[in-house]
Amino acid sequence: MQALARGPSGRIYRLKITGERDYIIIGKELEIRRALSRTHLYSSAFVVDKESGRFVLRGAGWGHGVGLCQIGAAVMANEGKTYTEILQHYYPGTTVSPDDYHADHELYWEECRLADLAESLGFDSLWAVEHHFDAYAMIPDVVQFLTYIAGRTSRIQLGTAVIVLPWHDPVRVAEQIAMLDILSKGRLLVGFGRGAAKLEYQGFRVPMEEARGRFIEAAEIVVKALKNERFSHQGKYYQIPEMSIRPRPYADFNGRLYGATISPESVEVMAKLGIGMLAILQRDWDSTVAEIERYNTFYRNLMGRDAAGRRSPGDNG
Repeated sequence: MQALARGPSGRIYRLKITGERDYIIIGKELEIRRALSRTHLYSSAFVVDKESGRFVLRGAGWGHGVGLCQIGAAVMANEGKTYTEILQHYYPGTTVSPDDYHADHELYWEECRLADLAESLGFDSLWAVEHHFDAYAMIPDVVQFLTYIAGRTSRIQLGTAVIVLPWHDPVRVAEQIAMLDILSKGRLLVGFGRGAAKLEYQGFRVPMEEARGRFIEAAEIVVKALKNERFSHQGKYYQIPEMSIRPRPYADFNGRLYGATISPESVEVMAKLGIGMLAILQRDWDSTVAEIERYNTFYRNLMGRDAAGRRSPGDNG
């Protein structure tokens, strides 16, 4: 790979990829991400190894949060640049020293201190993201973390961004959501996602090729469990006899369930489930707006009303 052109910040906007027989030159951010996602770049997070006196960056599982600065860092590492050279390229004057190290519990205490400030500073909501097996985010259980925050606050809404459904038992997820909704007195906003990190799927022993199917089934089960007194499910991955979760949620979850979308197909899945769209801002604003409008159109055509609950003209149902 060869970076042909970079912007002022160092981001690649023109990239040449040479194979054994041919080469391609791509010059759009999304095209670069797509081109690299199955070959060189497999992650939004990198594992750094030291080999023969130099640092090598390797992907740890492809993610929708991949940025071109990370692609640029990978290319520079492939060219033999050290981690300090890469760091200086993107953040001139920055240094890393042993004194900057903090134990995991110290990082948690600091993040909790910041979370405590959110309500008093007037923020409307506080969101937690699920990640495993790496120093990135380090919140393996977002519901547990938000339960702690719920006990320290009284007004601010609490959101999951996201609960990665293919890694969990969906019935257990529904129970945890219902319990936290009671403890927070209806302040919970629930975001679901299917995850994309190879490292995490391997850790949970779940084949990544099953991610989409497991996510769709699990989302269906959680929605049914939260919205219905009794429910059942017979699918490819989950077979659930008629049952009910207890305790029941504090309040109706209409308007409080969201799905993270990373593809046009996922937008349609979210609409069919009747839940809102949680947009991940990894692309330019125009593309994000177009994705939201596509969701609204599909939802309106499917449900006879838009995602905000307004009826379509002429619908008297």
